[in-house]
This record gives sequence, C-alpha cells and structure tokens, in this order.
Amino acid sequence: KESSAASDVYKRQAKNGFNNRKVTLITKVIENRKIAGQAMIILNTIEALGGSATQGEVVDNLLANGLKTVQSPKRIYDFYRKLLVEDEYIKLDA
Repeated sequence: KESSAASDVYKRQAKNGFNNRKVTLITKVIENRKIAGQAMIILNTIEALGGSATQGEVVDNLLANGLKTVQSPKRIYDFYRKLLVEDEYIKLDA
C-alpha cells in the first residue's frame, strides 16, 4: 500500500504532467565526478533557460543547445534525469 505522502506526490505529478513539472539546476560541477556529454547538455540547457524551467521547455531546447542524437530528446532527458537528481545536479519540484 502506498503511503499517503507518496500518493499525494503522484497525484501532483499526474496533475502537472511531464511538460509542466519544474526542474532547477543545482550545480554543473561535482568534485571528482564526471558525467556524460549528453547529461552536461541537459545541465547547460537548464542554465541557458535561466537556471529553472519546465521539463517540456528543457526537452524542447536540447537540440538548440547542442544535443546530437538519433533518439528523441525526451528519451535522452528521461534516461539521465534520475542520475542527475540522485547526484544532486538538478532538483524536480513535486
């Protein structure tokens, strides 16, 4: 059974949807840590958008900020998002 808090977060995510969920840059550099070039492009894109933007805005601007991929920009963002949040490069609003 889901906890009430987890259920509340899920409901807010569903209400706001992927595109409207806010993402904020915390840092682009963590000492003794390297990240993939595509992940750095995500961080650079958030920075170019003023340090905070919706996920939809980030995805829509990845190609303009240097992302080269045969996959969709959203797929690249989705792939790196968890790592970037867990390693505290970015934070997502609930």
